[in-house]
Amino acid sequence: MNRESDMDPLLPQLTEIQNTYILLRHGETDFNAKRLFPGSLDVPLNNTGITQAREVKLPLTPQRVLASPLGRALHTARLVLGAHQLDVSIHIDSRLQEKHGGVAEGLSLQELQTAYPEVWSAWDLEELPIIASRTKYPHGESDLDVAIRLQSLIHEIETKVHNEVFLLVTHGGVMRAMRLLAGLSKKDIYPGRHLPNCAIEIYRPGEQEGIIYE
Repeated sequence: MNRESDMDPLLPQLTEIQNTYILLRHGETDFNAKRLFPGSLDVPLNNTGITQAREVKLPLTPQRVLASPLGRALHTARLVLGAHQLDVSIHIDSRLQEKHGGVAEGLSLQELQTAYPEVWSAWDLEELPIIASRTKYPHGESDLDVAIRLQSLIHEIETKVHNEVFLLVTHGGVMRAMRLLAGLSKKDIYPGRHLPNCAIEIYRPGEQEGIIYE
């Protein structure tokens, strides 16, 4: 992938990888169903989310599994491994935790649009990805903040392990941060506001491209 020239200069560059990463968003919660923003709040899976996790089809068999410490991600990881009968330990890493939403946590999307229109609209800016990546709700994290902590995890893995498949069970904000790190275009980083629950994205080594995103 070619990094856009107007991407945030503070953003760490992830130009190549030696492992394959499967990023999996957690199953549905009541907050998701009600269109509330959970952020760092520890909201559990609902019955739909439990079913979604059990029905996840992994494209590859992971040798290692890491999960966010939030219950909805950790529960999803356990259900997925159980459904696939995989005897793999789950390692919890706080760098996979959802973006802290600050004052936005627990509010509805409509409330956020009304109370913080400048934040809400920033992700719709087509020509200013730097503004989008640095935008945050008061007392919360930006996508850049999440990308920096996620990059530290990926860098740590890449320096210790090669040629393995990792399953990272995480959140929508972290998956967006991974797109930032991989240098995707803004339309791919911010394709829409809602990533489906139990959505899967894959990053694998490429011979010419550096990183292949699927």
